[in-house]
Amino acid sequence: MRRFRSIVLLVSVAAASLALAGTASAATYSWNLATDFTATAPGANPDHDHYGEKPWSYLDTVPPSGPTAFPPSSFSAAVDGSPGLAGWSQGGDLVAGNTTGAPLVTADGDTIPVAQLALRATLTDSVTVRWTSPLSGTVDVSATVTPASSGCMSGYSSTPPNGSTAVAPGGTIDLTLSADPLASAACNTAIVSFTITAPATAPAPTVDSPAQHAVLSSGEPVFSGSADATFGAAPQVTVRVYSGSSVSAKPVETLSANRAGAGYTARPTPGLADGQYTVQAEQDDLAGDRGFSAPRTFELKQLAPFLTLDQPASGAEVAQGDALFAGRAGDVPGDSSSVALKLYRGRSATGSPIKVVYVTENGPRWSAFWPTRLPTGTYTVLATQGDLAGHSSATKPHTFQIVPGQDMVGSGASLNRAGVASVPIACVLQGPCSGTVLIVTTGTFRAVPGGPLGHLQLLFAFVQIPVGRTVTVRRSVPPEVLSVLRGAGPAKVRITASLAVLGRRATPFSVTRSLRLG
Repeated sequence: MRRFRSIVLLVSVAAASLALAGTASAATYSWNLATDFTATAPGANPDHDHYGEKPWSYLDTVPPSGPTAFPPSSFSAAVDGSPGLAGWSQGGDLVAGNTTGAPLVTADGDTIPVAQLALRATLTDSVTVRWTSPLSGTVDVSATVTPASSGCMSGYSSTPPNGSTAVAPGGTIDLTLSADPLASAACNTAIVSFTITAPATAPAPTVDSPAQHAVLSSGEPVFSGSADATFGAAPQVTVRVYSGSSVSAKPVETLSANRAGAGYTARPTPGLADGQYTVQAEQDDLAGDRGFSAPRTFELKQLAPFLTLDQPASGAEVAQGDALFAGRAGDVPGDSSSVALKLYRGRSATGSPIKVVYVTENGPRWSAFWPTRLPTGTYTVLATQGDLAGHSSATKPHTFQIVPGQDMVGSGASLNRAGVASVPIACVLQGPCSGTVLIVTTGTFRAVPGGPLGHLQLLFAFVQIPVGRTVTVRRSVPPEVLSVLRGAGPAKVRITASLAVLGRRATPFSVTRSLRLG
């Protein structure tokens, strides 16, 4: 009676159980024998990728000493006397792939189909295909075994480890073919297909520097962040720099940075011009996933604000009450929106200023009247402006004189018998004057018997006066006010002219005069 030989397929898993983050992915990693088999030394290199991972190995199992790896020296381009079989052979054991364009029949009569992997174990020996995990997580295992010789079908049994299993880096999955010592060599050979599939998750690089909305003073900023260092992640990070606040246009710079540990750095050379930019990092993986960082928008500001002091000119004489300060201001992104105006008494900008006034720029210009009436004398003024990058601009000091202003009010106010109040007003400013004229009594009176006690208004008018001209402003006085003033006798009034050149702040000028009654 003929004894049937048995070939047993053994699969062992030696790995820690770790969850693979982000298992819901559109892409996967896949390792397959025989399609990944190569006849190029040193033998089986299933990945064919530029990252250099080579997880496959082949073992000659000799109980009781356990599995030992086929040494690289056992690789041959012509295994078992068949030039079309390339692979590993030791002591009669065989791990080989058919690299020809037609089925091959070995010296032992085994038929090896095209592009298939053949395992053969002899005597009490066995041969193992081992996959060593380069990653952590859950992988899918699929294995099939087919006898090389059809006449041996009844004697085979196989239990491939199909399904999911957890692995950790360094953990192994073994597919072992054991021989029946009573069977022929042809019946101890099988065609094997062994596939490991793992889900892939796109890398998630970051841009940590520069910070969002940072303003930088160097045109060669350092871009840095984190990079994925797990299996499959590319060792390079691509950094793209876009003009403006989005990543929708063509990048102005595309940089490549080698990952160093779990980070990267990149620097544009030559540098970038001043302006607003957005940076984004990309890192890919073996499975074809593309991972992008969140965009970061920043400003480059290498130049200090462009600031001038145009008025008053150095050495100028400025009429009292007409002290206007003006110049150009920096208005590019990052420049401060205000100019600091520092006024000193004397001929130098030393010591403590009399006052610092902050003037809001208006586009590329700034201007302001001094908020108080300056006494006559010598003054020095300078302006400063900063930016968010830490630069500061300062104008040269200008020394000028405040001289007595020309009297806007002429000979004084009068009130005629017809009840008309009048006052001559002169435009002494550096341009056509417009504003208001007000005359009120300095003393208090009752306009009506039993009424309130207060100052009486004789005149209020809005005026427009050509530069260098004097006009007489007239208004009728109410009868009750006229009656009180005629009965009171001589009175004093305060005359206030609040005039300004068009577009400037009004400059009030007040005098107290006797009211002439006609």
